[in-house]
Amino acid sequence: MNPHLLRALLALGLALPVAVAGEPAGDLLPPVQRAGQIAAAERLAVRSRPALAPKETPSPFAPVGFEPADPTDPQRAAAGGAEKLSGDRETLELLAAQLTPSGVIVLRGSPLLILSNRQLPAGTHFTITLQGQEHELLLVEVSRSTYTLRYRAEETTRTIQSALK
Repeated sequence: MNPHLLRALLALGLALPVAVAGEPAGDLLPPVQRAGQIAAAERLAVRSRPALAPKETPSPFAPVGFEPADPTDPQRAAAGGAEKLSGDRETLELLAAQLTPSGVIVLRGSPLLILSNRQLPAGTHFTITLQGQEHELLLVEVSRSTYTLRYRAEETTRTIQSALK
């Protein structure tokens, strides 16, 4: 077969489907068919303005009574030493200050905190009384020189003070 004839037939075979199919269909529908979708999109795109808050609305960032207490306030001085604790962090610090561990020993590769002649591994729950109320602490972690305590969602890490001086 003649190579020129073969090329001509091949070109005709490739061009024929394009000529028969015509113009390829686009991704967008005709405007008449998309009119409903466009109207729905315009309704959704309209934003209404929120009503203004009244002028007497308190600020959420500085609510009434949020001011820190004045240490010279006579009402606070009359309350005496039985002051209510302000939060978990303050409670944890006061509880941790009551503990005086005497050291750490390592038994079978895990450190134990020596506290009141008891050997406590990490994960131990114990209670401490503060202002006549019992509070539960969790010993989270023990290392050779520090220990970590948790009270509710607050944690603190303390160093173990050496008894020898």
